[in-house]
Amino acid sequence: MTSILNLATFKEVYLQIDENPDIDIRTLEKINTIKETINNDVYVKPPTKTFVKHISAFNCRFREEDTKKKTVISFLNKLTINNIETIITKLENHISEPYDTDINNIINFMRLDIKNIKNYLRVLKIFPDKEVLKQLDKIYNNNETYWMTPEEYIKNKVYSTDCPEDIYSSFNKWKDSQLVLTELLLFYKDIHFASNIARDILDFIFKNTIVRELIDPTLEHLIILHQLVNDKDLNNLILIDAISSSTKFKIESIKKMILNVK
Repeated sequence: MTSILNLATFKEVYLQIDENPDIDIRTLEKINTIKETINNDVYVKPPTKTFVKHISAFNCRFREEDTKKKTVISFLNKLTINNIETIITKLENHISEPYDTDINNIINFMRLDIKNIKNYLRVLKIFPDKEVLKQLDKIYNNNETYWMTPEEYIKNKVYSTDCPEDIYSSFNKWKDSQLVLTELLLFYKDIHFASNIARDILDFIFKNTIVRELIDPTLEHLIILHQLVNDKDLNNLILIDAISSSTKFKIESIKKMILNVK
């Protein structure tokens, strides 16, 4: 077996070498160079640079909130009428203060899925009402006339057959989103607040009875708020010279709802 040559062995053998005529001159020079290196053998280990791992409290918090957000969204994506009890239990085990992000995520899901609004209302009840109200106030204060049709949809005459399909689709998503907000405000805010919204919408309708793109979407909000429409306003709605059969149908729906309440 070939023995391993280490520094000690090298010193023992080669430090004894004197000039030897049998050794090639170039080899001898290399040996002498090595001998000189060995004689001055002082190895200075380079200083080790201390590695400092910087941990940002902000980054940790951001990663934690991001993970939490993804978990909550994952549960919301799976929400159905059949598994709502299971999903609510899981959400209760994953939510923690501050609630802002979770509440806004649920509200955003609601505004994209008007057909399942009742399920999402049950989910929102996980949180303290005051926390939900705080987020609703922010949304409402950002646009108090959220129910008013944007100019883009008026300009493109969304109810006409000439309206591009993508714009009409966008309009319907916008409309449903605003209707959900009205449902939420009616559910969480006091009657005085909801009555003011109904009053603003009615005043707007009576001033804009000739533009269907303005009147029809707002009438749908009044269907939600029908209990806050008084007899005088109802009569004024009935007197509107309906622009379309759809407009007339919406007004009749409000009338029937009000009469059924009575």
